Amino acid sequence: DALVQDRKPVAWVAWLVRCTGLTSLPDGFSPEWVNLYGCTGLTSLPDGFNPGRANLSRCTGLTSLPDGFSPKQVDLSGCTGLTSLPVGFNPTEWVDLSGCSGLEGYIKEASK
Repeated sequence: DALVQDRKPVAWVAWLVRCTGLTSLPDGFSPEWVNLYGCTGLTSLPDGFNPGRANLSRCTGLTSLPDGFSPKQVDLSGCTGLTSLPVGFNPTEWVDLSGCSGLEGYIKEASK
């Protein structure tokens, strides 16, 4: 695979903006910084996917995130398909969940 070599990411940065035909990422793919803004066809992320910074804004096809996914910085704004957050989700610097309409009930329940 061109993006993964010996199960380790080849690139520190992956910039795949508005790749609407992208439906998945290869196993082992987890660069330090990834921008997948507007990849509406992306339906899942591989196990172990945990970049330091992630822009997944407007990835409307995502319905869940892998367990352990907790980048330092993450933008999930407009990810309307998300209905829950993974076990261990705790970004340390910032997170944007604005417009994640599928998370509204989940966030209310989790705050109880």
